[in-house]
Amino acid sequence: RSADVSKVTDELLSRRGLMRVSTSGSSVTLSLRQEEVTQLEDSAVRQAIETITNRIDELNVKETSITARGETIVVEVPGQDQNYFNQIRDIIRRTARLEFKILDDESTVLNDITQGRVPSGVTAPSEGATPPRIPDGVQLQIETTTAGRGRTVSPPYLFAEGAESRQKITTYLEQIRPYLPEGRQLLIGKASRRSDNPGVTPVEAWRTYLVYSVAQVDGSMISDAQVSLDPQDNSPYVQLQFNRRGAEVFDRVTNENVKKRFAIVLDERVNSAPVIRQRDRKSTR
Repeated sequence: RSADVSKVTDELLSRRGLMRVSTSGSSVTLSLRQEEVTQLEDSAVRQAIETITNRIDELNVKETSITARGETIVVEVPGQDQNYFNQIRDIIRRTARLEFKILDDESTVLNDITQGRVPSGVTAPSEGATPPRIPDGVQLQIETTTAGRGRTVSPPYLFAEGAESRQKITTYLEQIRPYLPEGRQLLIGKASRRSDNPGVTPVEAWRTYLVYSVAQVDGSMISDAQVSLDPQDNSPYVQLQFNRRGAEVFDRVTNENVKKRFAIVLDERVNSAPVIRQRDRKSTR
């Protein structure tokens, strides 16, 4: 209605990164401010580089260069034949898979596995077989988190740091996969590892998360995703808007799992694993 046009103030538009192009009767034409466009473009390129890097890292390719030239991403893999280039191209082209999975923080199976014991309730892949002990360069660590209302637990996880840390953990995970309980999987994600010296580059570090194999929510349930800025500290975050089915499922899952961790998984890698603070009916960060 024309009477509502007055509510579209420049202050309101500015807070949302928009500007008024024209007003005609009951219609207002808007556009994104150039700084917002630039930020979205930069964010998209950074995310694409991260996704491509993660996929190529799975192949353990050495000396790969992935750089941005404007909106173009250039991947250089020296010393490889055409078949290998084709394989990398196919990996880059595949559609990303976004999933949300609840963590099984009450399980301590890693304690048994890393000590060479078959966990209770798990059938060994062959008679007398036992899981390999934890290798050099990979550590078993403990963290404290919540696993539901009023429940605090200390689940174990695997940790490695250094140039070969991802490959070390990935190799070990392949070896112990047959000893995981049914309906569980161990996924990896980057670990927070910062140097006390601001002039020193942070050490690369990776860790594991034990999650339920079945995804409670996936990318097909999302209708929109936007990069926004937190008004408190101006830090970027991704705001997800679910479609009708996704909203119903997300509402149910968050209601049933308050105070449990919910892993955000992209291409089998955990991006983050926040604790569900409360039931959420619409969207999440």
